[in-house]
This record gives sequence, C-alpha cells and structure tokens, in this order.
Amino acid sequence: MNSTNEAEKRLKVLQTHSAVDIAFSVLSIRDLLADERNKIRHHHPKFAC
Repeated sequence: MNSTNEAEKRLKVLQTHSAVDIAFSVLSIRDLLADERNKIRHHHPKFAC
C-alpha cells in the first residue's frame, strides 16, 4: 500500500510538472507569434490593424 501511495504522489508531481511545461510552451509560442505579428506590422504598414 505504501508503494502505491508513493507511486501516486510521483505521478501527481509528474503531471504537475507536465502542466507547467505545457503552460510555458504555450506562452513561448504566444510570444513568438506576437513578435512575428509585430515584424509584419512594422515592415508592412498596410497590414496594421
């Protein structure tokens, strides 16, 4: 039973770390897309919103 509890705790930690990694990945992609959008707007004013 103790090993099952330890395994469940490890699984929760891994799930939490995975969720954090995914969140940082999403934020990084969002920043990259924003940078590309800003480059387009800077170089092509007709696309400015």
